[in-house]
Amino acid sequence: MAVMTYKVIEELVFWVEGLDHPVKGRIVFTEDATDACGGYFWEISHTYKPTADAAGPYRPSRRNARTLEEARDLLLGYAENFQTFSVHAEKY
Repeated sequence: MAVMTYKVIEELVFWVEGLDHPVKGRIVFTEDATDACGGYFWEISHTYKPTADAAGPYRPSRRNARTLEEARDLLLGYAENFQTFSVHAEKY
């Protein structure tokens, strides 16, 4: 069985107006990733519906990056657009 090791590079806490709990995000790095996806990955503790009438939560299709800066931009881009229509806890 293969085991991948991830090192937590950054962890951020976002306070979203209208939520009674924080939203946490982190960026991790692994040397075990393929060159195609890069070694950086970001994840977030909660997802949201982008509009009140959206069918379901918006889950970004791209959570990997080649650089720390790119991963940070992707995470911040998601977190800064957070909506409170329907918030779902993710495996974090």
